[in-house]
Amino acid sequence: MKLFTKQEKSFVLILAFGLLSGIGVKYYKGGFDTNSSKLEFVELDEEINEFYINLNDSTHEINKKNNEEFIVNINSANKKELVKLSGIGPSLAERILKKRLELGRFNSIDELKSVKGIGDKIIERNLNNISIEDN
Repeated sequence: MKLFTKQEKSFVLILAFGLLSGIGVKYYKGGFDTNSSKLEFVELDEEINEFYINLNDSTHEINKKNNEEFIVNINSANKKELVKLSGIGPSLAERILKKRLELGRFNSIDELKSVKGIGDKIIERNLNNISIEDN
């Protein structure tokens, strides 16, 4: 019993030659440099954002179970501290810091709503962990 016909063998050889030629050209042009491919994060769509909010919420629930209650002062917190809040990722923390620079300080927790990506839902989840008091 034959595995391939003569025509199929020729076709497979042509495909293999094409693949190897492409790899050779890519290598010759220096295309296998792993340092040249940097990832750049862009705005998240709502579905992806919701996934990360839910992921962060599960982390928040674990913290609650471990009795690790914490308070984050949004007028003095750095990015690392802001990310501890439920639904706040690195890019949203950056936006909070930029808005705080614009305003000088947040006078109420509701002013956080002026930051793109923060709504009632995120504020409600973090109400017990947010402070605006001066130290």
